[in-house]
Amino acid sequence: GSNRRASAGRPRGSCAMGRRARNATNGETTMAGPSPSPLPTTVHLLPPHVEILDTHGQLVQVTRRGELSAPPASLVLESDKNTFTSHPIVDWAGPWPLEEKWWDPQSARRQARMQIVTDTTCAYLVVAEGGSWWLEGEYA
Repeated sequence: GSNRRASAGRPRGSCAMGRRARNATNGETTMAGPSPSPLPTTVHLLPPHVEILDTHGQLVQVTRRGELSAPPASLVLESDKNTFTSHPIVDWAGPWPLEEKWWDPQSARRQARMQIVTDTTCAYLVVAEGGSWWLEGEYA
C-alpha cells in the first residue's frame, strides 16, 4: 500500500446513502444479503483507482476466503490530477466476493465489492480486483 499524503477537500461524486451499512467502530451489520443493494446512482464506465486503507495506513486486501485483511479506516480518492483526498470511513458493508468463470483459468475473474460511507456522508461502491481497488459507483 502507499502512504500518500492527502489534501483537504471534498471527493468528487454524490453523497448520502439511504441505508446504514456496517458501523466501522463496532462492526455491527445492518445490511443483509449477498448483493450490494441499493444500486448506485452513478456507475463509472472507466472506474478510477482508489485506495482503502486500514488504521495503520496499509492497503486493505480481500483474502482468497473473501474476508478483509483489516477493517477499512479511510478512502483515498484522486480528486484532480495528482491531488488526493482522504476521508475516514464511518460505515461499510461487504465484501461480497464474486468469482466468474472459475472453471476456465484463461478467463477466470475474482472480484469483491463493498459499500463505503465516509465522514462527509458520501457513499460509494468499490470493487477489489487483482490487489487494487476501483470506484465502481456513487450513491446520490
